[in-house]
Amino acid sequence: MSGDSTPTRSSDYVRPIGNDWWLKRKRYVWYMIREFTCVAVGGYGFFLLFLVSRAADEAAFADLVTGLSSPLSIVLHLIALLLVIYHAVTFLNATPKAVVLYLPGSDERISPTLTIVAIYSAWLAVSVVIAWLALR
Repeated sequence: MSGDSTPTRSSDYVRPIGNDWWLKRKRYVWYMIREFTCVAVGGYGFFLLFLVSRAADEAAFADLVTGLSSPLSIVLHLIALLLVIYHAVTFLNATPKAVVLYLPGSDERISPTLTIVAIYSAWLAVSVVIAWLALR
């Protein structure tokens, strides 16, 4: 016997994938954008924690709020808002695929459309309550 005695199987072959694999299809591009939005969601969460930490010092908080009224800050907040909305919408739209609900005591599946309507209604209700609390 000469050479390597390990049998070669087609399952041993790993096809090389380039770094631009996600640019090949529009669907993959939107997927990667959705994955990127989690960075904006997390970053904005840290920003809110920073804002709350500054609330104890009245002068520092006033300076921060003054800085938030700059045009650059407003543009960054609008971009963050769009990214968070895209992240939330794609997450909520995926829910009926990830969570299959059945009517209690039966094998009848609840319609994915009904699930989405219920989720969006709850999101709208919570948003209205938060806006009411923030603006009063």
